[in-house]
Amino acid sequence: MIQGVIGLGTAGCKILKALKEERKDIITYGISFDEEDLKGLDNTILIKTNLKDFKSIYKLRGIAKKQLKNLDFNLSFAFIVSGLGGKVGSSLSPLICEKFRSKGIPSIFIGMMPFKFEKSKHFLSGRTLEYIRRLCNGIILIDNDELLDLYPNLTLQEAYSLSNRYITSALSLLLDPNKEGWNLRKLFLREGYTLLTLAEEDSLEGSLEEALKKLYSKADIKEIKDILALFKGKISLRDLEEIYSILSNQGEANIFVAYDNKVIKTLLLANGLTKTKFSYYDPLQTLDQIDPDYEYSIGLDEINLSYIE
Repeated sequence: MIQGVIGLGTAGCKILKALKEERKDIITYGISFDEEDLKGLDNTILIKTNLKDFKSIYKLRGIAKKQLKNLDFNLSFAFIVSGLGGKVGSSLSPLICEKFRSKGIPSIFIGMMPFKFEKSKHFLSGRTLEYIRRLCNGIILIDNDELLDLYPNLTLQEAYSLSNRYITSALSLLLDPNKEGWNLRKLFLREGYTLLTLAEEDSLEGSLEEALKKLYSKADIKEIKDILALFKGKISLRDLEEIYSILSNQGEANIFVAYDNKVIKTLLLANGLTKTKFSYYDPLQTLDQIDPDYEYSIGLDEINLSYIE
Protein backbone atom coordinates (compact mmCIF):
# COMPACT_ATOMS: atom_id res chain seq x y z
CA MET A 1 0.00 0.00 0.00
CA ILE A 2 1.33 3.42 -1.01
CA GLN A 3 0.24 5.96 1.59
CA GLY A 4 0.79 9.68 1.57
CA VAL A 5 -0.17 12.98 3.19
CA ILE A 6 -1.52 15.95 1.25
CA GLY A 7 -1.22 19.36 2.91
CA LEU A 8 -3.45 22.18 1.69
CA GLY A 9 -2.74 25.88 2.12
CA THR A 10 -0.56 27.43 4.83
CA ALA A 11 -1.85 25.27 7.69
CA GLY A 12 -1.63 21.98 5.80
CA CYS A 13 1.84 22.69 4.41
CA LYS A 14 3.19 23.56 7.87
CA ILE A 15 1.99 20.17 9.12
CA LEU A 16 3.84 18.52 6.23
CA LYS A 17 7.08 20.30 7.15
CA ALA A 18 6.80 19.20 10.78
CA LEU A 19 5.95 15.65 9.70
CA LYS A 20 8.93 15.41 7.34
CA GLU A 21 11.26 16.06 10.28
CA GLU A 22 9.95 12.91 11.96
CA ARG A 23 9.06 10.68 9.02
CA LYS A 24 11.43 10.74 6.07
CA ASP A 25 9.68 7.67 4.62
CA ILE A 26 6.29 9.31 3.99
CA ILE A 27 5.25 10.64 0.58
CA THR A 28 3.91 14.18 0.87
CA TYR A 29 2.26 16.66 -1.49
CA GLY A 30 1.84 20.36 -0.76
CA ILE A 31 -0.84 22.32 -2.63
CA SER A 32 -1.35 26.06 -2.26
CA PHE A 33 -2.02 29.37 -3.96
CA ASP A 34 1.05 30.82 -2.18
CA GLU A 35 4.57 29.87 -3.23
CA GLU A 36 5.88 30.56 0.29
CA ASP A 37 3.80 27.71 1.71
CA LEU A 38 5.52 25.19 -0.55
CA LYS A 39 9.16 26.01 0.21
CA GLY A 40 11.04 23.06 1.69
CA LEU A 41 8.54 20.42 0.55
CA ASP A 42 9.31 17.61 -1.90
CA ASN A 43 6.23 17.40 -4.12
CA THR A 44 4.46 20.70 -4.62
CA ILE A 45 1.62 22.10 -6.73
CA LEU A 46 1.32 25.87 -7.00
CA ILE A 47 -2.10 26.99 -8.23
CA LYS A 48 -1.71 30.17 -10.23
CA THR A 49 -4.15 32.94 -9.48
CA ASN A 50 -4.27 36.65 -8.71
CA LEU A 51 -5.38 38.78 -5.78
CA LYS A 52 -8.85 39.63 -7.11
CA ASP A 53 -9.72 35.92 -7.34
CA PHE A 54 -9.63 35.72 -3.52
CA LYS A 55 -12.86 37.69 -3.34
CA SER A 56 -14.80 34.47 -3.86
CA ILE A 57 -14.30 30.92 -2.62
CA TYR A 58 -16.24 29.65 -5.63
CA LYS A 59 -13.96 31.40 -8.07
CA LEU A 60 -10.91 30.00 -6.26
CA ARG A 61 -12.38 26.52 -6.38
CA GLY A 62 -13.12 26.87 -10.10
CA ILE A 63 -9.54 27.97 -10.84
CA ALA A 64 -8.09 25.14 -8.75
CA LYS A 65 -10.41 22.57 -10.35
CA LYS A 66 -9.15 23.42 -13.83
CA GLN A 67 -5.47 23.40 -12.87
CA LEU A 68 -5.72 20.15 -10.86
CA LYS A 69 -7.83 18.33 -13.46
CA ASN A 70 -5.06 15.97 -14.58
CA LEU A 71 -3.31 15.63 -11.21
CA ASP A 72 -2.60 12.03 -10.17
CA PHE A 73 -1.16 11.42 -6.70
CA ASN A 74 -0.31 7.75 -7.37
CA LEU A 75 -1.39 6.77 -3.85
CA SER A 76 -3.57 3.93 -2.55
CA PHE A 77 -4.34 5.64 0.79
CA ALA A 78 -4.28 9.32 1.70
CA PHE A 79 -4.44 11.67 4.65
CA ILE A 80 -5.58 15.17 3.66
CA VAL A 81 -4.66 17.96 6.09
CA SER A 82 -6.06 21.49 6.03
CA GLY A 83 -7.38 24.36 8.08
CA LEU A 84 -11.08 25.13 7.61
CA GLY A 85 -12.83 28.47 7.63
CA GLY A 86 -10.41 30.35 5.39
CA LYS A 87 -10.90 30.61 1.65
CA VAL A 88 -7.86 28.52 0.70
CA GLY A 89 -8.54 25.42 2.81
CA SER A 90 -12.28 25.61 2.24
CA SER A 91 -11.89 25.88 -1.52
CA LEU A 92 -9.25 23.16 -1.95
CA SER A 93 -10.38 20.54 0.58
CA PRO A 94 -13.57 19.36 -1.20
CA LEU A 95 -11.74 19.19 -4.54
CA ILE A 96 -8.95 16.95 -3.25
CA CYS A 97 -11.33 14.74 -1.24
CA GLU A 98 -13.54 14.33 -4.30
CA LYS A 99 -10.55 13.41 -6.46
CA PHE A 100 -9.72 10.42 -4.22
CA ARG A 101 -13.35 9.38 -3.88
CA SER A 102 -13.88 9.38 -7.65
CA LYS A 103 -11.02 6.88 -7.99
CA GLY A 104 -12.18 4.70 -5.10
CA ILE A 105 -9.08 5.50 -3.01
CA PRO A 106 -9.75 5.64 0.76
CA SER A 107 -8.89 8.89 2.49
CA ILE A 108 -9.01 10.46 5.94
CA PHE A 109 -9.43 14.21 6.24
CA ILE A 110 -7.75 16.01 9.17
CA GLY A 111 -9.24 19.46 9.68
CA MET A 112 -8.26 22.31 12.01
CA MET A 113 -11.35 24.24 13.06
CA PRO A 114 -11.25 28.02 13.61
CA PHE A 115 -10.95 29.60 17.06
CA LYS A 116 -14.20 30.62 18.78
CA PHE A 117 -13.28 34.28 18.34
CA GLU A 118 -12.98 33.78 14.57
CA LYS A 119 -16.77 33.90 14.20
CA SER A 120 -16.60 35.10 10.62
CA LYS A 121 -15.07 31.72 9.69
CA HIS A 122 -17.55 29.47 11.50
CA PHE A 123 -20.24 29.28 8.84
CA LEU A 124 -17.84 28.57 5.99
CA SER A 125 -16.00 25.92 8.01
CA GLY A 126 -19.32 24.25 8.87
CA ARG A 127 -20.52 24.23 5.25
CA THR A 128 -17.23 22.84 3.99
CA LEU A 129 -17.11 20.19 6.72
CA GLU A 130 -20.57 18.91 5.86
CA TYR A 131 -19.57 18.54 2.22
CA ILE A 132 -16.29 16.79 3.05
CA ARG A 133 -18.17 14.35 5.28
CA ARG A 134 -19.84 12.97 2.14
CA LEU A 135 -16.54 12.51 0.31
CA CYS A 136 -14.01 11.09 2.80
CA ASN A 137 -13.93 7.71 4.51
CA GLY A 138 -13.03 9.31 7.83
CA ILE A 139 -12.70 12.77 9.36
CA ILE A 140 -10.53 13.85 12.30
CA LEU A 141 -11.21 17.30 13.76
CA ILE A 142 -8.92 19.48 15.85
CA ASP A 143 -10.40 22.20 18.06
CA ASN A 144 -7.98 25.14 18.20
CA ASP A 145 -9.88 26.48 21.22
CA GLU A 146 -8.14 23.86 23.34
CA LEU A 147 -4.87 25.70 22.80
CA LEU A 148 -6.56 28.93 23.83
CA ASP A 149 -7.71 27.28 27.07
CA LEU A 150 -4.37 25.62 27.78
CA TYR A 151 -2.04 28.45 26.81
CA PRO A 152 -3.96 31.76 26.83
CA ASN A 153 -0.78 33.86 26.84
CA LEU A 154 0.66 32.41 23.65
CA THR A 155 0.80 34.48 20.48
CA LEU A 156 -1.28 33.25 17.55
CA GLN A 157 1.83 31.96 15.78
CA GLU A 158 2.99 30.12 18.91
CA ALA A 159 -0.46 28.56 19.26
CA TYR A 160 -0.40 27.37 15.65
CA SER A 161 3.10 25.95 16.14
CA LEU A 162 1.90 23.97 19.15
CA SER A 163 -1.16 22.81 17.24
CA ASN A 164 1.13 21.53 14.48
CA ARG A 165 3.12 19.63 17.07
CA TYR A 166 0.28 17.56 18.44
CA ILE A 167 -1.36 17.01 15.04
CA THR A 168 1.97 15.69 13.78
CA SER A 169 2.18 13.32 16.77
CA ALA A 170 -1.26 11.88 16.01
CA LEU A 171 -0.61 11.69 12.28
CA SER A 172 2.73 9.95 12.77
CA LEU A 173 0.98 7.30 14.85
CA LEU A 174 -1.76 6.80 12.27
CA LEU A 175 0.82 6.40 9.52
CA ASP A 176 2.06 3.22 11.19
CA PRO A 177 -0.40 0.76 9.68
CA ASN A 178 -0.13 -1.83 12.47
CA LYS A 179 0.98 0.05 15.58
CA GLU A 180 0.92 -2.29 18.60
CA GLY A 181 -0.72 -4.91 16.38
CA TRP A 182 -3.81 -2.78 15.62
CA ASN A 183 -5.02 -1.74 12.23
CA LEU A 184 -5.36 2.00 12.88
CA ARG A 185 -6.59 2.72 9.39
CA LYS A 186 -9.66 0.56 9.97
CA LEU A 187 -10.10 2.18 13.36
CA PHE A 188 -10.61 5.61 11.83
CA LEU A 189 -12.22 4.63 8.55
CA ARG A 190 -15.64 5.07 10.12
CA GLU A 191 -18.66 7.11 9.17
CA GLY A 192 -19.02 10.30 11.14
CA TYR A 193 -16.38 12.29 12.95
CA THR A 194 -13.33 11.65 15.11
CA LEU A 195 -12.36 14.29 17.65
CA LEU A 196 -8.77 14.89 18.73
CA THR A 197 -8.38 16.38 22.20
CA LEU A 198 -5.41 16.97 24.49
CA ALA A 199 -4.42 17.86 28.05
CA GLU A 200 -1.19 18.55 29.93
CA GLU A 201 -1.86 18.18 33.68
CA ASP A 202 0.90 17.21 36.12
CA SER A 203 -0.32 13.66 36.70
CA LEU A 204 -1.26 11.09 34.07
CA GLU A 205 -4.63 10.53 35.77
CA GLY A 206 -5.39 14.24 35.94
CA SER A 207 -4.33 14.74 32.34
CA LEU A 208 -6.55 11.91 31.11
CA GLU A 209 -9.58 13.14 33.06
CA GLU A 210 -9.07 16.68 31.75
CA ALA A 211 -8.87 15.40 28.15
CA LEU A 212 -12.09 13.43 28.66
CA LYS A 213 -13.82 16.48 30.12
CA LYS A 214 -12.95 18.44 26.98
CA LEU A 215 -14.17 15.61 24.80
CA TYR A 216 -17.56 15.53 26.52
CA SER A 217 -18.03 19.26 26.01
CA LYS A 218 -17.91 18.73 22.24
CA ALA A 219 -19.86 15.52 21.63
CA ASP A 220 -22.21 12.87 23.03
CA ILE A 221 -20.21 10.20 24.90
CA LYS A 222 -22.81 7.54 24.03
CA GLU A 223 -21.89 7.77 20.34
CA ILE A 224 -18.20 7.03 20.79
CA LYS A 225 -17.16 3.70 19.26
CA ASP A 226 -13.39 3.70 19.91
CA ILE A 227 -11.00 5.73 22.04
CA LEU A 228 -7.29 5.81 21.21
CA ALA A 229 -5.24 7.26 24.09
CA LEU A 230 -1.71 8.42 23.30
CA PHE A 231 0.60 9.31 26.20
CA LYS A 232 4.04 10.86 26.50
CA GLY A 233 6.81 8.53 27.67
CA LYS A 234 6.59 4.89 28.68
CA ILE A 235 3.61 3.60 30.65
CA SER A 236 4.01 1.32 33.70
CA LEU A 237 1.62 -1.55 34.39
CA ARG A 238 0.13 0.46 37.24
CA ASP A 239 -0.42 3.42 34.89
CA LEU A 240 -2.00 1.12 32.34
CA GLU A 241 -4.39 -0.28 34.95
CA GLU A 242 -5.40 3.26 35.95
CA ILE A 243 -5.90 4.30 32.31
CA TYR A 244 -8.18 1.36 31.56
CA SER A 245 -10.06 1.89 34.80
CA ILE A 246 -10.84 5.52 33.89
CA LEU A 247 -11.67 4.85 30.24
CA SER A 248 -13.81 1.78 31.01
CA ASN A 249 -16.18 4.01 32.93
CA GLN A 250 -16.87 6.15 29.86
CA GLY A 251 -19.40 3.90 28.13
CA GLU A 252 -18.95 0.91 25.83
CA ALA A 253 -16.19 2.25 23.59
CA ASN A 254 -13.28 0.02 22.58
CA ILE A 255 -10.06 1.22 24.25
CA PHE A 256 -6.58 1.41 22.70
CA VAL A 257 -3.49 2.78 24.45
CA ALA A 258 -0.10 3.81 23.03
CA TYR A 259 2.82 6.00 24.05
CA ASP A 260 5.31 8.23 22.26
CA ASN A 261 8.08 10.48 23.58
CA LYS A 262 7.21 13.36 21.24
CA VAL A 263 3.59 14.04 22.18
CA ILE A 264 2.01 16.47 24.63
CA LYS A 265 1.21 14.61 27.87
CA THR A 266 -2.18 13.18 26.84
CA LEU A 267 -3.83 12.98 23.44
CA LEU A 268 -7.20 11.30 22.80
CA LEU A 269 -8.85 10.30 19.54
CA ALA A 270 -12.54 9.37 19.84
CA ASN A 271 -14.49 8.20 16.79
CA GLY A 272 -18.01 7.26 15.65
CA LEU A 273 -19.59 10.68 16.27
CA THR A 274 -22.53 11.81 14.14
CA LYS A 275 -22.47 15.34 15.56
CA THR A 276 -19.98 17.58 17.32
CA LYS A 277 -20.08 21.19 18.46
CA PHE A 278 -18.86 22.09 14.97
CA SER A 279 -22.05 20.71 13.42
CA TYR A 280 -23.82 23.83 14.67
CA TYR A 281 -21.40 26.16 12.92
CA ASP A 282 -23.67 25.65 9.91
CA PRO A 283 -27.32 26.24 10.88
CA LEU A 284 -28.45 25.05 7.44
CA GLN A 285 -27.72 21.47 8.53
CA THR A 286 -30.89 21.58 10.63
CA LEU A 287 -32.98 22.25 7.52
CA ASP A 288 -33.44 18.91 5.78
CA GLN A 289 -35.21 20.42 2.79
CA ILE A 290 -32.12 22.38 1.77
CA ASP A 291 -29.59 20.51 -0.36
CA PRO A 292 -26.29 20.75 1.61
CA ASP A 293 -24.39 20.61 -1.66
CA TYR A 294 -26.27 23.48 -3.29
CA GLU A 295 -23.31 25.75 -3.85
CA TYR A 296 -21.27 22.95 -5.42
CA SER A 297 -23.94 21.49 -7.71
CA ILE A 298 -24.92 24.86 -9.16
CA GLY A 299 -21.41 25.28 -10.52
CA LEU A 300 -21.01 29.01 -9.88
CA ASP A 301 -17.37 28.75 -10.81
CA GLU A 302 -18.27 27.69 -14.35
CA ILE A 303 -20.87 30.31 -15.30
CA ASN A 304 -20.41 34.00 -15.85
CA LEU A 305 -22.03 35.57 -12.79
CA SER A 306 -20.92 38.45 -10.60
CA TYR A 307 -19.80 37.45 -7.12
CA ILE A 308 -21.37 39.15 -4.12
CA GLU A 309 -19.08 40.14 -1.26
